[in-house]
Amino acid sequence: MDVFTYAPTDYFGSNMYIISSGKEAAVIDPSVSFSRAARLLSDRGLSLKYIFVTHPHFDHIFGVEALKARTGAPV
Repeated sequence: MDVFTYAPTDYFGSNMYIISSGKEAAVIDPSVSFSRAARLLSDRGLSLKYIFVTHPHFDHIFGVEALKARTGAPV
């Protein structure tokens, strides 16, 4: 299992985590745009299988709906 922490430098500043095993991944607290999250996954050759949210603050859920809609990953 691998864990990657993405620390955005935008005004949200909330970390997003990608946990992967093989080519499958889960994203925790997707605080970035879909395009940024998709690029981070693609750069690592990963397919998103799950989205986890630790709590519902805006800076932790900003990218949830777009990731869910475009990947079909359950939240």
